Amino acid sequence: MKKPCEKPMKMLKLEALSRRLSPNHPKQKKITNDYRKIRTGFNGESSIGKELKELSKKYQVFHDLRLSRDESSFFQMDFLIVSTNCCIIIEVKNFAGLLYFDAPILN
Repeated sequence: MKKPCEKPMKMLKLEALSRRLSPNHPKQKKITNDYRKIRTGFNGESSIGKELKELSKKYQVFHDLRLSRDESSFFQMDFLIVSTNCCIIIEVKNFAGLLYFDAPILN
């Protein structure tokens, strides 16, 4: 993998802020909720990243790519897998529970 899954800077900042504030500070609940959301996403990306490390060397795996659309606008991809035949973009969501998909309607 070209870039390992590391804790995002925002996650590190929220951890430090939470440690420094008293437990009854009025912002502590928001900081805790924001931290949980970021941690959940990070855990999801980390678990997928571990699986992608097992891919053959013929695949290049890029994590957390931030690319420019133009001079003032950017977009981000969780993972990009590149081979000689194709490119695959993976956007990770870390939801608990079951996912159900409707069968496609073919005409």
